[in-house]
Amino acid sequence: MESKPTEKDAQKGTEAQDDLVGGMQDWRAEFIGRLLRVVAYVGIVALLGGVYYAVQTGRMWLIPVYLAAYLIMAAVIFSHPTYHVQAVTLVALLYGLAVLDFLESGRSGSGRLLLVTIPILATMMIGVRAGFISTAVTVLTVLAFGWAYSSGLLTIREELVSTDTDMSLWISNAIVLLALDILVVAAQGFIIPRMGAMLERSRRLTEELNRAKEQLEEQVEERTRALQEANYALQRRAIQLEASVEVAQAITSIFDIDRLLRRTVDLIRDRFGFYHAGIFLLDDSGQWAVLREATGEAGAKMKAMGHRLAVGETSMVGWTALHRQPRIALYAEEDEVRFANPLLPHTRSEMTLPMMVGDRLLGVLNVQSVEEAAFDEDDVRTLQAMANQIAIALDNARKVSDEAMLLEAASPIYRVSRRLAQAASVQEVADAIIASVQETGADGCVVVEFEYSSTGEPVALLYRGVWRRDRQPQFATGTRIPVWESPFSFGLVDTLWTVPDVEREERLPERARETLVRTGVRAIANIPLRTRERVIGQVVVLRDEPGPFSAVAMRLYEALSDQAAVALERARLWETTQQRVDREQLVSDITEHMQRATNMENLMRVTAEELNRALGGTHVYIKLRTEELVA
Repeated sequence: MESKPTEKDAQKGTEAQDDLVGGMQDWRAEFIGRLLRVVAYVGIVALLGGVYYAVQTGRMWLIPVYLAAYLIMAAVIFSHPTYHVQAVTLVALLYGLAVLDFLESGRSGSGRLLLVTIPILATMMIGVRAGFISTAVTVLTVLAFGWAYSSGLLTIREELVSTDTDMSLWISNAIVLLALDILVVAAQGFIIPRMGAMLERSRRLTEELNRAKEQLEEQVEERTRALQEANYALQRRAIQLEASVEVAQAITSIFDIDRLLRRTVDLIRDRFGFYHAGIFLLDDSGQWAVLREATGEAGAKMKAMGHRLAVGETSMVGWTALHRQPRIALYAEEDEVRFANPLLPHTRSEMTLPMMVGDRLLGVLNVQSVEEAAFDEDDVRTLQAMANQIAIALDNARKVSDEAMLLEAASPIYRVSRRLAQAASVQEVADAIIASVQETGADGCVVVEFEYSSTGEPVALLYRGVWRRDRQPQFATGTRIPVWESPFSFGLVDTLWTVPDVEREERLPERARETLVRTGVRAIANIPLRTRERVIGQVVVLRDEPGPFSAVAMRLYEALSDQAAVALERARLWETTQQRVDREQLVSDITEHMQRATNMENLMRVTAEELNRALGGTHVYIKLRTEELVA
């Protein structure tokens, strides 16, 4: 069933017809303009030829006629009237010249040729209707001149009488002229509109292609901007995450308050690219926020001056200390509370964050930037978390007193805690365990980490640290063996136990006994490393002489069992976080290099090189799949 044309379709058809008419008018106007410019130059030659003919034949009255015709044509060219006026004037001039030639030369002159030309030009310049009208006019003109000459109304020179006075010849010429003009006008009436339609379709297609090109360019620019923004956000996030990790590492390993604060402000300024970073601590009265550490020369001057700000609404630091909430000035000059420090003249945005431990306020973290609106929500969250971490570390550092330092020197268990607290990586945790075991008089120590499958089953043992006092260890650090190759069954490693005499202990598996005796071990202690969920590893203490382990050593081993697992899990989490930071930075670098590619070939080459570098391969192949879209 055929669908009826809608009003919208009719409107589109009307618009297309209007565009076609407008396009034809533009084409005809351009055609007439060019034709008139050609006629202007050729007309000079024709004028000179006409003057010469008039002088030679003695018909001097023709000279003003020719001159008037040329002046009329020149006036039309240089006055720039509408194209209809130009077309009618040109056709009229040609008709006048034809009539003049009939009057002068009769049927033997060039009048017939001019009459043939008139319908052709009228059709091209005005339209088919004008072509048929001009055809009728030219035929009637021929018949009129034929009747005038044959009836004697007009006379002709004697040498032309034999032909120009014969009415049948004039009728014959009129019929030929009629047939020729109708044929030409009809052909032009068929060809010109279709040619115009083709030209209009070509123009519309060109416009559509240009619009599509512009839209495609806009989409490419928009996607490029979005990709750049995403890349910038990814880089910023990686920097924030890396800075958080570094600050966390610093505050867990530094117990000196001055070193802790100095390291922290430097990390925040450098990693985030801020203009200034400072830490204010509340004094004992709670009325003043005193600058304890700040970056750069300005920070050193303020510290030397004893710079402090009152707790209250006289500065951003004081406001945050009073309300215990962050305050952000994206446009520093517009903040009514902000204190404009003359030592920091380039600040354009500023942020202050409370340093809280539970409900207690210890101080205020202050950061400043030379850029307006330099802080976003991610910055606020990240820096607030850092501020709280700094407060906790500061609170812990304050608790380290002289008595605690004496306790560290006297108590091996306290030294164990300090070593494990300062260990940042898994290897440092293993070294801290071995160093603590050495103090108990042991002759060897093995630190093992367990690897589990996705289903929670133990699959392998990874030797994180191996030490023997007077011989080469059986396994090197970093060795990985399947769990079934362990000399101990997995059920024996989840509790703390000792074997004073390896050769006489019947509960010890025979395979384990043979291995220990062969390597010179006579007494062992097993220390499980257990978290809340499961056993993540074990520490095996080795002695070359049989005998029981002392009570002091057992208390230290119990402390290791409780604390080493936590330290090991924390170190693994830190390394995992660092690996994620490295991966995000790598992705950011690869994305940035890919954006610089100027064409598909460069993009593929850069992608292959970056993937090869990142994955450590020798060859990278990229296969593209192309699909043809059929309209």
